[in-house]
Amino acid sequence: MTVRLIKVPRASVLGLCPLWAVGLMSLWVAFVGVTVLAGIGNQCLFKRFTGVPCPTCGSTRAIFALLHGHPVQAWLFNPLVMTVVPALVAAIALRGLGGRHLEVTFTPRGRALTRALAIGGFVANWIYVILVVG
Repeated sequence: MTVRLIKVPRASVLGLCPLWAVGLMSLWVAFVGVTVLAGIGNQCLFKRFTGVPCPTCGSTRAIFALLHGHPVQAWLFNPLVMTVVPALVAAIALRGLGGRHLEVTFTPRGRALTRALAIGGFVANWIYVILVVG
C-alpha cells in the first residue's frame, strides 16, 4: 500500500463527489422526507418493518451528542458512522480548501485484505448496533 498527497485542481462541491454518491445521498434525503411527511417521524423504517436496527441506527443521536460536545458518547451510538463521516468531511475539506487529494494504491493482496476488513467492520458495527444501541 502506498499513500501520497497529490495536488489537484479545486472543484465545486459536486465536483468533489462521484455522481453515484450524490445520487445515493439524494435518495436518502428523499427517503427521510417521505417518512417525515408520512407522519412516521424519526424512527428508522428498516427497524419499523423488520424489528432490527439498520447499520446506521443511532446516527441521529450520535450527531446530537457530538453537537452537545460529547464525542465519546457520539461514537458509542454508532462507531462506524462516527468514524467514516469525519474522515470523509476531512477528505472533502482537504480537496476543496487545500487543493490536495489523498491517493491510496493497493496491491491486489492489500485490496482483498482492505475489502475483508471493511466488510468485517461493517458487520461488527451492525452487530454492535443491534446488541447495544438497539
